[in-house]
Amino acid sequence: MGLCTSSIQEVALHSVNCSIDRAIELERAERENEIKLLLLGAGETGKSTILKQFRLIYGTGFTDQERISFRTAIIVNICQSIKTLLLAMDTLEIPFGFDPALYPHDTQIEDEEETLVRKQRRQQLCLMYCHLLRFRSIVFSSHSSIEVVRPSHYCAYKNAIEAIAAIDIGVGFLDEVDESVIGAIKTIWKDPGIQYCFKRANEFQLNDTCQYYLNDCDRFFASDYTPSDDDILNVRIMTLKVSETKVKVKDKVYKIFDVGGQRIERKKWAALFDDVIAIILSSH
Repeated sequence: MGLCTSSIQEVALHSVNCSIDRAIELERAERENEIKLLLLGAGETGKSTILKQFRLIYGTGFTDQERISFRTAIIVNICQSIKTLLLAMDTLEIPFGFDPALYPHDTQIEDEEETLVRKQRRQQLCLMYCHLLRFRSIVFSSHSSIEVVRPSHYCAYKNAIEAIAAIDIGVGFLDEVDESVIGAIKTIWKDPGIQYCFKRANEFQLNDTCQYYLNDCDRFFASDYTPSDDDILNVRIMTLKVSETKVKVKDKVYKIFDVGGQRIERKKWAALFDDVIAIILSSH
């Protein structure tokens, strides 16, 4: 009986060893076909966009659940962009309703050649500044108490600013936005002053896809909206952790590691350089 038991145990042990050997051999073969890539670069240089393009071209694309999560990110992008523009309006002292065509630069005209029409337009602009710059202090505070009598046709701007200021896009934000807020965003975006501010986006930090989303608000806020591939490529999400993506090209599997580009995230890069075949460096 002892010999039989020993024989059975040896067979079982041999079977286990064979399974382990096969697993090791399979893993070795897989590693031989794997190419490790690092996606590096400073923040906001398009690293995550490159990774998404890899997935769309060579991978399986995005699941329905992932597209739902991108919907929330898109709504956040829209809200962030309009808030950023309002803050820039305040910083750059650009009034609502401002039309640069009515305000020629001083370098383009000489005082002695300035016509009466231009003088009248400049006077109208000054009046507009007097009325509209009073709104600056409520751009990001819905609790402001400005006791100033304002022209009735500026009430739409005031209400829109207060609605946007009340948007909380912190942790737990849902993509369900009230119709009044959607209307406020559209009102502000159509304003010529905001459009002029947008043209000066090189003077402040603004998502480069701001116009893409704000030009088509109704589609993105629709209850049945599902992000398209282009919508996903345009969304901006800060990378805060190391992500690994696998894509297969012919008989090779590429493992692409994306890490945050902000300075505080760069200490995570060092541990990823082992066995790296190539580095994709993204820059402005």
